[in-house]
Amino acid sequence: MIALLTDKDSPRIRYVLNEIFGRRLGLTWEVYTEKESFKASPEKIKIKYLTVNDGALPGLFIQSHELMFEKGLNEYFSPKSATMKLPEGCIRQLVHSEADDSELESPFLVLFPGEGPLGFDPLAMTFYYLSRYEEYLPFDGDEHGRYLYQNTLEYELKYDPEPFVDVALTRLYWELDIKNERRSEIEVTADIDILFRFHGRSFLRNIGSLIRHPKFVVPRVISWMTGKDSFAPSQGLIPFFNSLDGVKKRVFLLVSEKNNHLNKQVNLRGPKAQKEIAKMHSAGLDPQFHASWTLRPQESWEHELNHSVWDGKKPIESRQHFIHLDFPQTYRTLISLGIKHDWSMGFAKHVGFRAGTSHPFMWFDLAANKETDLMIHPFCLMDVTAKNYMKLDPEQAIAVGASLKNSIRLFGGTFCFIIHNESLSESQGWNGWTSVFKSWAKRP
Repeated sequence: MIALLTDKDSPRIRYVLNEIFGRRLGLTWEVYTEKESFKASPEKIKIKYLTVNDGALPGLFIQSHELMFEKGLNEYFSPKSATMKLPEGCIRQLVHSEADDSELESPFLVLFPGEGPLGFDPLAMTFYYLSRYEEYLPFDGDEHGRYLYQNTLEYELKYDPEPFVDVALTRLYWELDIKNERRSEIEVTADIDILFRFHGRSFLRNIGSLIRHPKFVVPRVISWMTGKDSFAPSQGLIPFFNSLDGVKKRVFLLVSEKNNHLNKQVNLRGPKAQKEIAKMHSAGLDPQFHASWTLRPQESWEHELNHSVWDGKKPIESRQHFIHLDFPQTYRTLISLGIKHDWSMGFAKHVGFRAGTSHPFMWFDLAANKETDLMIHPFCLMDVTAKNYMKLDPEQAIAVGASLKNSIRLFGGTFCFIIHNESLSESQGWNGWTSVFKSWAKRP
C-alpha cells in the first residue's frame, strides 16, 4: 500500500517502516531505489525519501537524513531540532472537546528539520528515539549508573519528555491521508522487590532487622503473631488488581537470592512464600522476571531464570530492577536468555516517555545495525518516582497521571505505569496512595 523511494536502501529505513506503518497501522510497504520502478509501482501512497526532491515524481517529499544510511554511531552526534505546530485540519481530527484545543495548539519538538511539506524527517526522528541512540553516547549516570531525564536532549532543550514520536507520526499520517484510529489502553504493572515486610526471613536476618529497626518491633511482633503481612500480595496487590476493570495487568517478581542493599528479596523457597505465589497464580497474576541489579548479568540472570519458583516454565517477559538499562549489553543478555518482552523503558526519577512513544516497539541493536525480536514496552509513570523522587502529594500525583493519560488518549498508545506491592500496603509512608493508583488505572 505504501511505496518509498530512497537513494539507498538500509536496515534502518526498513526497521522504521516496519514500526510506523507495519506494526502501528497494519499496512504493507515496499522500498524502491529506482525511479521508474517507483513511478510505476501499484502502491497508492508514495513517499520520496531523498536528499533532493524530484518534482517529476509523485508522492510526499521527505528530505532524508544521513543518519538513516550509516552503520554504528558517532559519539559526537547530536541532532538539530525545531518546533512546529500541527495543522488546523490535523487538530480538528484529534479534538474531542474544547479542553483538548489549547494543548494541541502548542508547538511540539521535532528533530532533523529539513525541506518538504513536513519540514522535518519523521523517519530519522523515529529511529533516533526508538534506537535510544543518545544512550549509547557517554553520559553521567546517577548513583546506580542509570540514564536520567537530565541526560536527554529534551532536558537540554527545556522540554518535558512528551510522546514526541507519536505526535510527529500523527502529523505524517495526516499528510499522507492515512486513517489512524489512535486506540489507547491502560496497563497496570507491579514489581515485587520484596514479598513480605516481616515474614520469609531466616532467624539471623530477623534478629538483624530487630537490631537495625527497633521502632518496628511492635508491628513486627504483631505480624508474626497474626500471620498477616502488609506487603503480602494477598493483602494488597491481589485485591487491588481484582478491583480494576478494563485494564491489562502484569506482575514482575524479583527472584534474586542475593542479600545486599539493592537486592533484598526474602526466601522464595519457603512454604509461606510459596503459598503467596500460588495465590497470585490463582488470581490470574502469573509473575514474570524482575531481573536483579548486578554487575554480572549473564551469570546472575541465568541462575535466576532457573529458579524453582518458575516451576520449570521460564518467563519470557522481564523488567530491570531499579530500571537499570545499559545499552546494548542489557538487551543483548536478555535476548540470549530467551526473553522476548522487556518493560524497563522509562525514567526512574522523572515521569514521561523515555523513547518518545507510548507504543511498544522492537529493539534495534544499534551497534549491530539490525532489528531484533525483543519487544520493548514503555512505561511513563512509577509510584516511587511520583512520591519519593518528585515529592508529589497524592493530589498532585493524580493530576500528573491524568495529564499523561490525556496525551496518550490524543495520540494513541498505552498508558503503562508501575506500582509495588509495598506501595499498596497503606503503610511506610504510602497512606492514601491506593486511591492514586486507582485514579491512574481509570480510563479518561
